[in-house]
Amino acid sequence: MAFFADASSSSRRSPLLLLAVIFSTALAARLLFVWIAPYDSGDWVLYRNVAGNILHGCGVAVTIAEPPGCAPHFGGNQLPLYPALAAAIWWVFGESNLAIQIVQSFLAAVATCWLSWAVWRVTRSPMAMAVVGLLQAVSLVQAYWAGNLLTEMLAIASTQWVLAELLLSYGAGRLRALPVGIALAVATWVRLDGILMVVPAAAAAWYLHRRPSGIPAWPGIRAILLVTVIIALPCMAWALRNKAVGIYPFPQSTVLTDGTYGPTGYYAWAGTWVTTQDQRETMGFAARHYERIAVDPIAYRSPAERVEVEALLRRLREANGQPFPADIDAAFGRLARQHEAALTVTERRQRALQRAWSLTARWIWPWTSDVGDGRKGGSPTDYDRFFIVWGAVMAAVYGLVRRNRLIGFVSLIAAVFVLARTLFFLRLIGIEGRYLVEFAPFLETLLGLGIATGLARFTTRQV
Repeated sequence: MAFFADASSSSRRSPLLLLAVIFSTALAARLLFVWIAPYDSGDWVLYRNVAGNILHGCGVAVTIAEPPGCAPHFGGNQLPLYPALAAAIWWVFGESNLAIQIVQSFLAAVATCWLSWAVWRVTRSPMAMAVVGLLQAVSLVQAYWAGNLLTEMLAIASTQWVLAELLLSYGAGRLRALPVGIALAVATWVRLDGILMVVPAAAAAWYLHRRPSGIPAWPGIRAILLVTVIIALPCMAWALRNKAVGIYPFPQSTVLTDGTYGPTGYYAWAGTWVTTQDQRETMGFAARHYERIAVDPIAYRSPAERVEVEALLRRLREANGQPFPADIDAAFGRLARQHEAALTVTERRQRALQRAWSLTARWIWPWTSDVGDGRKGGSPTDYDRFFIVWGAVMAAVYGLVRRNRLIGFVSLIAAVFVLARTLFFLRLIGIEGRYLVEFAPFLETLLGLGIATGLARFTTRQV
């Protein structure tokens, strides 16, 4: 079925030339950021550690100093797909960070083309394919991460892959469980939070298989169950491997850059007051570097709490270079429980709203100066976020008014994904802009379809 007015006989030709343009543009944009904005710090320290051990035959492990050697590990900050890819690239090209950046840029360009191809398949519109593809190709939100030796570039690419499979499912009139499940499994192994795309997959299953009453039909339930099984099987196998090598089988959220795990009590206490990215960063610390901790004065509910915390921090700094002392962690855990119990309903609501604003503000209004991210105004990437968010909103409204089923479908899966991902990171107090970059493929696709639909209607009227 053709959804756009330009689905003429000329549009039915294979759009290989257009795909080549999209691929070249996407790759060039990403290589530009490899050149002007390379980054090899932060979590890369741990990924590099694991990748080096894979390359040199130690397996998925971290190098430890006392005693010297390799210690089996879960995989770094995430499941071990990213460090395994880095190791494979090093095996072919030598231990070059640039090689990783170029390869992940290439993979991202391929993912952009696959999503563009999916748009072609469901619309048969070169215009829709071109607009969606080029929006993705030149997206600052996406391309910026090409220079970073972090998981974000591949996480965006795997998000595009999942979205493409959902679009192809729309075109088929049913949730294609096997390809959706495989894409989702890869996304989860790139970043654990990739599992959140189960939510738009479930929404797609409901949309495509619902009964007239709105109740989900069995084929949709069966399809999403199969997707879940496909994701779960490799994760269960990895849990068994972890158990076999004597480590905790499941992921933990407090992993540090040396592969050890952070203090749960201290993090629980920080979670009672942190509401901005700056606060989150200053209360954190690189592994065993406690002198870097700085606590915002708003953390304290009383002078007594401040005195106790400052005393604990003085003791902690005396333990620099050593594991976080268990008794200090327990003391922070006790303070966390006391602090949380003393909060009123109004204070909890205000804290939740402040966190939500801090996490999403640069998408909603980039000119704001009260986000707590160390910046007084917006950046070009912030303006791009603003454009795609509000453009996507207008496209969704346009699709609703015009009763465009494809735009309605993409609006639904984009909305549930944005909501699920936002709520997830608010729950984890993950107040950091990079955790939301996976919004871009969904929102840019929705915006592109809206633009293409409007252009098609306008050109038809002109004829």
